[in-house]
Amino acid sequence: MENSEFHIYVHPDQKQEICPQRLDGDMSVFEGFKYEVQWLFYLHLRDRFPGLQKNADYPEKGIFLIHKSNVWKFDWNPDLFVVSAQWDHPRDDRAQVHLVANKYKATDGALSFFERITGVGFQYCTCPIMHPVITPRCEERGDRLENVVFMGNPKNLDPAFRTDEFSKSVENLGMKFIIVDDPHKHSDFSEVDVAMAVREIGRVVNNKPAVKLYNSWRGKVPALLGCEVGFREVRENEYDYIEVDSVQEVLDALVKLRDNPEFRSKMIENAEERGKPYLMEAQQQRWVDVFEKTIIPYYEEWIKTPRFVRRCFLAKRWVRYQFR
Repeated sequence: MENSEFHIYVHPDQKQEICPQRLDGDMSVFEGFKYEVQWLFYLHLRDRFPGLQKNADYPEKGIFLIHKSNVWKFDWNPDLFVVSAQWDHPRDDRAQVHLVANKYKATDGALSFFERITGVGFQYCTCPIMHPVITPRCEERGDRLENVVFMGNPKNLDPAFRTDEFSKSVENLGMKFIIVDDPHKHSDFSEVDVAMAVREIGRVVNNKPAVKLYNSWRGKVPALLGCEVGFREVRENEYDYIEVDSVQEVLDALVKLRDNPEFRSKMIENAEERGKPYLMEAQQQRWVDVFEKTIIPYYEEWIKTPRFVRRCFLAKRWVRYQFR
């Protein structure tokens, strides 16, 4: 495949002249997360693919990498190969390849009956684009256990943890519960002692990636996390994180971390080791491998397929797209 056949979507409203030119640059210039993700795609892949094109519209041929939230039309071009960074979004009938959030999302169990009989294309599970650089917990904090932090949009935290009652219960343990909702501060773990994220009590969430776990490892802090398939898929030992499914379980876990400093120390040591595969350089290589070893071979197979077969594939997708 020629490098000129590899394209990444960049939104026309994005002012490229102010965008960071390094993965460790200032990401606060982005007004929307989907713009930031698209630019991070570019920064991760440009060194290995020097002919990589930035496009504000669909190219005539080649691979076109685009975030699911940015896809805006159905393209009938059989020479175009759309790769949708789907993550936890619904599948997109306008793409040939779907990059999904976890291993479960790449199985038939995650498909509707209609999707199974009409075909969904190729599905590949890979680690989503994350903040390239995480500021880990300050070593000067030592054994302090004060700040219990949720990083994210408050709507993604179960309502039971957004009450004054919960905050007061945490205070009674000698700690403080903090919600950090500014996305440009989600990479700063310097003052975090425990990371917490419970999306929904009483239900196993199956469509989300394990990014909050990866970030807690990179931040070198213990994590209290809800019941999610993404977390469970990457878990290897009891120190990776503590699973919680109620307010009381969160409070009990905090007591355990407070009263068992040896266990907390092992969680921190484990986090430092487990976070290594998700550091900036490792992330970049992972994305290069995804395209070199998986996406590009599949694209080359697609192009070798007779055009009428490709058009039939697109026709089935178009029919399903009309019934969405």
